[in-house]
Amino acid sequence: MEHKARMDAIYMEHEKRGDFDNLPGKGKPLPKESLEGDVLHNVLKHANYLPPWLELQRNIRDLIGKAIGLMDQAASEDYVQQKIDDINSEIRKYNGMCPISLQKGLVTFNNLRQKYDSWE
Repeated sequence: MEHKARMDAIYMEHEKRGDFDNLPGKGKPLPKESLEGDVLHNVLKHANYLPPWLELQRNIRDLIGKAIGLMDQAASEDYVQQKIDDINSEIRKYNGMCPISLQKGLVTFNNLRQKYDSWE
C-alpha cells in the first residue's frame, strides 16, 4: 500500500470511530494569524522550535555585544581583533545555514557597533 493510501485509510478509520468529534475548536473558523504569513514559521513557533541558524544568530549578537564591551573597557586592540576573528568565523557558519536573503557581512573593528544593530 502506498504512503498516501495508507494515510487516507488511517484518517478514515479515525473519522469513523469519532476520534475527531471532540477536538478543540471544532466547527470554529481558523484563527486569522494561522492563515497569515509563513505557515511553516507559525507551526514552528507554536511548537517552540528554534532553527539552529536562529540560535547561532542570537549567539553572534551576544558575542558582538561582548566585543563592544571589551572595546569600552579599553582592552588591547589585538585582543579585540582576536574576538572579532572568532565572531567572523561564527558569521561564516551562520551564512552557510540561514536563508540567502538573511546572510550578513563580516564585522571589523571599525564597524562593530554599527553591525550590532543588524543582529537584533
